[in-house]
Amino acid sequence: MSVDHASRKASVLLVARDESVRGLVADVLGGERLELFGAPAELADAPLAAFHLAFLDLPIDELAQVCSRLRALPRGKSPVVVALVDERDADAAIAAGADELLFKPVRRAELRVRARALVAMRRAETERQDMLTLFVHDLKSPLSAVILNTGMLGREQGLSDRARRCGQRITDATHNMRRMVLNLLDLTRAERTALVPQLATVDAEEIVADVIASFASRTSSSEHVIELRRPAGDIQLETDPELFRRLLDNLLDNALGHAPPKTVIAVEVETLDGEVLELRVRDEGPGIAETMREQIFEMRTPTDGQHEPQHRGLGLVFCRLALEALSGRIRVFSNEPQGSVFQIRHPLRQPSVAKALAGR
Repeated sequence: MSVDHASRKASVLLVARDESVRGLVADVLGGERLELFGAPAELADAPLAAFHLAFLDLPIDELAQVCSRLRALPRGKSPVVVALVDERDADAAIAAGADELLFKPVRRAELRVRARALVAMRRAETERQDMLTLFVHDLKSPLSAVILNTGMLGREQGLSDRARRCGQRITDATHNMRRMVLNLLDLTRAERTALVPQLATVDAEEIVADVIASFASRTSSSEHVIELRRPAGDIQLETDPELFRRLLDNLLDNALGHAPPKTVIAVEVETLDGEVLELRVRDEGPGIAETMREQIFEMRTPTDGQHEPQHRGLGLVFCRLALEALSGRIRVFSNEPQGSVFQIRHPLRQPSVAKALAGR
């Protein structure tokens, strides 16, 4: 079964042993994309990430098993789970992982109203994502025009040093804005489907050196030094060159945003056992509390009065998603005696599963 998240119809999963419940839900939700199963064992080959809603009429132990599978899906792909239970089992169903409850005997009118409300919520979210994607996509062209024209102005003869510095600041700020726009676009897409890398074999050190060079004007004004530490010889890496470049770009932008002026940001590159590229970005900033080192890679909206850690931003969320798409991972450690070390590990050769997903 192929389900399109952008479809106007909701994709609904129903798992119920009771045939009368399956019939009731099918009758009420017949206008949606509905898949019916009689037992959890039948879900083995079901595309669980394709569903918006899941109605589960199961014993608590089986409910917990199915909820566990749904919660293990990639972020943003887990459906809203509605458990059909006896009222006495409400607490157990919530503990098992249900988001919503419908008490038995299920009334047709209540099922219809609840389902319509959840479907409407999902459609509204889809429309919001569509609008955000269009908005972010349309921002790229004017930002590129600003970068192009400020670059042309910078080459004009007779400009004062002050005018050239102002032009460079505009260019740097526009590059930063373009980086955020691209991150937001990819994060919005990733809410629907995983990033699909376009794989090629590249010289990893050459890309790293190019990205570092692109920060020359910014480091000149802030008096930071970006120091590349690498072994002799090139490192051939099978990756998505654009994702890898933007990954490094975001890590360096993050380091420059938190490291004090006139300090060194070290970029260390090495291979592990001839199989994995390890790259570390060290800064001398305020560091990150150990309790926050997982949260900084998550998309979270701070609540009023909530303390947010240093290094929070779309860039680090993008880094995590990009590395997941490239079969890698990112972690952060303390840089003794001061600062943080962001460590990425990326296989030199992509596993066959990643190549299949990339269409190779």
